[in-house]
Amino acid sequence: MNAFFHHDSMEGVNGSHALKLFDSVKGFMGTDSLEPSPSKLSSKGRSKRKKISGSETEVLAAPLSFMEGSTPQQTNGYDCGLYVMAIARIICQRHAKTSKGSIESWFSAIEKHVTPSVEMTMRSEVMGLIQDLRNKD
Repeated sequence: MNAFFHHDSMEGVNGSHALKLFDSVKGFMGTDSLEPSPSKLSSKGRSKRKKISGSETEVLAAPLSFMEGSTPQQTNGYDCGLYVMAIARIICQRHAKTSKGSIESWFSAIEKHVTPSVEMTMRSEVMGLIQDLRNKD
């Protein structure tokens, strides 16, 4: 599959930035392109393209595309980094466990494991890592 998936824990906030990143890297992803149209963006910068969930695999047949991934929403305006780390961890774990890293597997895992509790558990984990690194000096 040749797709760029955008997971936004503050739905609509980063859509235009994700499209700019996609535009910058798409040349490295393949030659066919489904150009996102700036006119298809809402006032929040969100793409009007179809949202992807674990069961909507027919959308994934596009040669190169930008897709919004189903993403749990954070409960405040400052924990986006924690959500990025938690979502990246799930995606990496799923790719390591399966030979093809099925998209359905990572989407369902994100929905199951990335909950508002990640805000506390991930924050504690990151603080613990920082303390461990500090103690090694």
